[in-house]
Amino acid sequence: MKLFKPSQRWVEWGIPAAILLLNIIYKILFLGARDITIDEPFTLFYSQMPWRDIFHMLPGENNPPLHFLLMHAWIQLVGIEPFQARLLSLIFGACSAVLIYLIGTRSFSRTVGISAALLFTFSNFNTYIAQEARVYSLFVLLSLISVFLFLKLIKEFRSKTLILLIVTNILLIYAHFFAFWIIFIEYLFFLSFRDIHTRLIKPFAIMAGALVVAFLPYLTIFIERFLSSSGGTWLEPPTISSLYNLLWKFCNQPVPTVMVILVLLLGLGRYVFLRLKGNAIPDRPTQFLILWFLLPTLLTFVLSFFLPVFYEKYLVFIAPAIYILACKSVEFIVHKKSVRIGILLVLITGFAVTSTPKPYYSRSVTSMVNDLKVLRNPNDPIVIIPGYYDKTFLYHYDREGFKKYLKVDETEQNNNLLPVYDPTTIFASDLLGCNKVFLIEAGSQYMDPSGLLFRQLNAHFDSIQTVEYSEVLKLYLFQKKNKK
Repeated sequence: MKLFKPSQRWVEWGIPAAILLLNIIYKILFLGARDITIDEPFTLFYSQMPWRDIFHMLPGENNPPLHFLLMHAWIQLVGIEPFQARLLSLIFGACSAVLIYLIGTRSFSRTVGISAALLFTFSNFNTYIAQEARVYSLFVLLSLISVFLFLKLIKEFRSKTLILLIVTNILLIYAHFFAFWIIFIEYLFFLSFRDIHTRLIKPFAIMAGALVVAFLPYLTIFIERFLSSSGGTWLEPPTISSLYNLLWKFCNQPVPTVMVILVLLLGLGRYVFLRLKGNAIPDRPTQFLILWFLLPTLLTFVLSFFLPVFYEKYLVFIAPAIYILACKSVEFIVHKKSVRIGILLVLITGFAVTSTPKPYYSRSVTSMVNDLKVLRNPNDPIVIIPGYYDKTFLYHYDREGFKKYLKVDETEQNNNLLPVYDPTTIFASDLLGCNKVFLIEAGSQYMDPSGLLFRQLNAHFDSIQTVEYSEVLKLYLFQKKNKK
């Protein structure tokens, strides 16, 4: 009779389940608290469309279609309210923590897996990503699945693993353009070791062919979007401090950031010391993690001096590599188990005490909309600059109108909304005949850096009231005096 060991089964299934549950509970508490803002309204607006219309929208969109298609199916089931719309990202984020645990455990030790998963869990930025109805949580999850399958494949070839890796990488490149970094790293690593590429040359050739064929339908759009960005992006070129700031973003506050940097440097120092003595040959997973962390970070940093793309959301897929490497470094530099666990507990505590379940919390749009509904008469025009902020405003001001994506122009006209894309043409309307005009500025410095629209309105109205809801969101009320 086969002996059953319940303690082993609890470890095998209980720890991943506990990590999953912790992530769900911790990140669901304030899932719907923050306003739907930044790019979330665009995601929800276009995801309402039928799949056919989503594909027609892609030539003018900077993201591949996978997340839009998934969100379309999701919101058909649950709707577009903040909590429901973000729940899918939360699920992806919780599953990502489990994948980090599995990669860390199977590559190194259960201690590394648990510790890295907890660092991810208590990372404010990754909590924010899991509470945002955008592609980045899916991007991280697919990156982790790809890495997990890749490490499994190079260790032991199985056809099932290869098929799963091909499917995952196809989904990955249709999730985000920066996904090509993961695939590039995998192939670079594959080619760097003779024993791997000799043994797996055929499977990786098959995968390369499958990826090329799968991406061909989107290749023209990809090239067009790349060329449209070649003249510059909304980002500024990085400085040397941007590298530290990126780590800071992933590690909450300066203290845990410095702790992570310190253990990484100590791990590197010990490796160099042992290497000089001829005693250090890093294992394959460690080498892959170093490549996963450093290559996209440094090359994107250099590239961004010519085409600025060094942005924490685009590079969020490297965060798991940082957490696993940091925990592995502690294991590498400290031999005594009790000391090693103590250092890891200090690191995890550093993340936990600087963590919040509602990062980047803001209700500024809701506050503005509530004020507008009190101050405004139905016929008072609302001028919005930049014009693309209209989706954010409409989502909060007229939710039912937001849902009627085919009639959005009619909805805006009925609400007397005037999105501005060119501040020199706004007075083509009859604004000067109005006694009251509201102006919403939401980061208009890129579209109207000289403040032309504000100056024109200020010159033609007698009084102005200003409410500042955030650094980028302001409401102005321009009025004319009643003539006797």
